Amino acid sequence: MVKRSLFLLPLVLFLMTACTQIEATATTAAQPTPTTPAVQPTPTPQQPTATPAATPTPTAPATATRVPPTPTATPVPATPTPTPPGNQPMLWYGSSGSPLAIQYPSTWQGGQVNGNVTAYSNDDGKAALTITEASLTAAGMGRLTPDEVVDQILDTFKSNVDKFELLSRDKTTPQTGGTSFTVAYTLTAQGQSLKGKFLAFITEQRILFIAEYDAEQAEYPKLEPLINYSLGTLRTGDAADKPRQFATALRSGADALTEGNIDLAVDRYTEALEIEPTMLAVLRHRATAHWEKKDHAKALADLAKYIAAHETDAEGHNLRALVNIFAGNPEQALKDINRALEIDGLTSFNLRDTRGFVYLKRGEWQKALEDYQAAIDGGFDIDYVLLGAGIAQAQLGMNEQAKTNLLDGLDQVDETAYKFKDPQLTDLLAMANDALKKLGVTRAPTPTPGPRATATPPGTQTA
Repeated sequence: MVKRSLFLLPLVLFLMTACTQIEATATTAAQPTPTTPAVQPTPTPQQPTATPAATPTPTAPATATRVPPTPTATPVPATPTPTPPGNQPMLWYGSSGSPLAIQYPSTWQGGQVNGNVTAYSNDDGKAALTITEASLTAAGMGRLTPDEVVDQILDTFKSNVDKFELLSRDKTTPQTGGTSFTVAYTLTAQGQSLKGKFLAFITEQRILFIAEYDAEQAEYPKLEPLINYSLGTLRTGDAADKPRQFATALRSGADALTEGNIDLAVDRYTEALEIEPTMLAVLRHRATAHWEKKDHAKALADLAKYIAAHETDAEGHNLRALVNIFAGNPEQALKDINRALEIDGLTSFNLRDTRGFVYLKRGEWQKALEDYQAAIDGGFDIDYVLLGAGIAQAQLGMNEQAKTNLLDGLDQVDETAYKFKDPQLTDLLAMANDALKKLGVTRAPTPTPGPRATATPPGTQTA
């Protein structure tokens, strides 16, 4: 299965909540304080993860006590963008309202949370990134100094957790204008210990831009190089123009793919690559469009280039396995998905689902059932998995179990109103309905997957 949606962790995403409330304060002081919005997943989930406990929603003060500002920082010349750690594939996030851009991990699952917050979570669900933009003027904070804005953000942290420790707070004044703060901290809330770092950039037009990473403390050390890299890629002013054009083209490609306009999606992804040829992560997204168009040769060509540059990205091998099984290359498909599982491990149930599907297409029913059952036992009992398990059970003569899984799987498809042009789902639906017919079970016809009903882009978001 190709992952498309965000299952955002309820981590302590304080800046996201605080800035959402800042915007609400500007609208009316009489309304109740909003809570952190829940991310509604689109139909195709990523692997399940242990969900850290959520913390109470912080309340941003309506007014701030002015504190003596720190001395103006000495301008720091811009430094070249560092090399991504571990050859991590990255993409540009570009603001649509301000000359700002920053890189983020392309393999993290993303989605728009509300009007000014975009969120991403990593594959094992132990870290999250939020990118937030808010107008300080509209929020009644336009007269606060940049230091006072950050003071207020930190006060919100401290007043809503059991324990908070500020590790560092660095301030710079880029030559392009504005003021930048990089803040690192640890905190404990409801028994959950997290470590985080955020970049807060305040423009001369009083726009607050925040990129914040939060992670479980045990996971933070291995993520820190990536976090530092990402936060170090901030581009402002004229330097952000090209990344923002890239982000716009990428977002347009994702929107076109969502609407079922695959030709336009390919064109927009190609445009993004022409703007930023080094952003090879786009090749994986363009390959998805080629796959959905059944243009397997072009999909495999894109994936060959992508995997050559990012050999340890399991999702690249996962997608290539799916393309190969539809292109009539079952042996290579099995090699591809086994390589993906070598990288991410057998508890990556999204990948076990794909291997189960590869075994189905190869007619290896018992092996297919073993992978599907492992996913079900791991809590990944989504429609793709239930349908695949039911198809395998029907072939193995396990008729009652087959009926249960097939009907449950089809019910999930109907409830979420899938309208994907997804070759894997299309095949599963056809095989499931055929299996039920042979088992003597009748039900209303399942709609054929078509253009997607909701948009969850496989790449960057623009605010």
